[in-house]
Amino acid sequence: MDGTYPVEGEPVEIETHTGTTGTDTAANAKNYVGFTAGEVVQKAIEPDGSTVVEILYARNCYDITWTANDMTFETTRCVKFGAAITEPESIPSKAGYTFKQWPGIPETMPAKALTVTAEFTANTYTVTLDMNCELADAFIVVTYDNSYGGALTTPERAGYHFEKWENSDGDTITAAGKVKTAGDHTLTAVWTSRTDTGYTVKHMKEDMEGNYPEMSVEVENKYGTTEAETAAVAKSYTGFTALESVMQQVINGDGSTVIEIRYTRNAYPLTWVVNGKILETQDVKYEAIITAPEAPEKIGYNFVQWKNLRTLMPPEDLTVTAEYAPCTYTVTFDSNGGSDLTEFTSTVTYGNTYGTLPTGL
Repeated sequence: MDGTYPVEGEPVEIETHTGTTGTDTAANAKNYVGFTAGEVVQKAIEPDGSTVVEILYARNCYDITWTANDMTFETTRCVKFGAAITEPESIPSKAGYTFKQWPGIPETMPAKALTVTAEFTANTYTVTLDMNCELADAFIVVTYDNSYGGALTTPERAGYHFEKWENSDGDTITAAGKVKTAGDHTLTAVWTSRTDTGYTVKHMKEDMEGNYPEMSVEVENKYGTTEAETAAVAKSYTGFTALESVMQQVINGDGSTVIEIRYTRNAYPLTWVVNGKILETQDVKYEAIITAPEAPEKIGYNFVQWKNLRTLMPPEDLTVTAEYAPCTYTVTFDSNGGSDLTEFTSTVTYGNTYGTLPTGL
């Protein structure tokens, strides 16, 4: 290996030949794998048999080409046949892979040039599945240059359609797609809003005490596009007025959006009239129980009723008029000493005439 030619030992092969004394030897070079014979110099054959012809064979050397990533990584020049093979000191790299080994290297250099190709192991990476919403992120482990596979699931989210997974460059990633990001990375969910997301409109009527009890609520179910505004509209209820313009809200995907529209109970004037004059005017809420006041006395009349009186307040102004009936009286006529002392009586109505009066007899 060091370029010398030992006189004896394994590298030396001795061959004995015969020939005619005084003539030249007829030595011929042999073929040895991995060696090349030098020039053969013939000699005159000595009679004592001492003639020695030395044929020197140079040990061949060959190149080793180390390849990685389909290109030459390094070349080791002129490695002698039979010499131990030394791997390159530097290690090749490949995106998404870890160097494993130089496979198939023989223990010693063969009698030919060698090409050795680096072997790599595909790396595994953790992928964060960013749900891009209130849902918790998920994590999967993938292998470079393999498909993302079934671990890349289709998530569900109330009020939305799942559209796709995107990487940081905005590229669409599918389960069948190969992993081409050499490192831990994040895929982000892309959602589109559903157009049939439900929300609730509560129409709340005021009670007599100014409260808005659940028992008075009319529930209306409506539908719209997630993240868009609601389209609640106040209704028309007899005897009620919506408090203010409807404050629309953003439609939550989970259907939890509730719009409350409150309706104040209207009050209407209630007028009490006696003898053509207003006794009292008061504002009374719609459907409130009407309590009539005590009717004032009227000379010569008896109170009959409150005309147009209702049990509950209607959704309009109301005028109630006291109705009276004239009293009847018995009139006794005293002749006051006249010829007929028998008493005479007559029934009369207040406010009417006495009619025909009796005359003394």
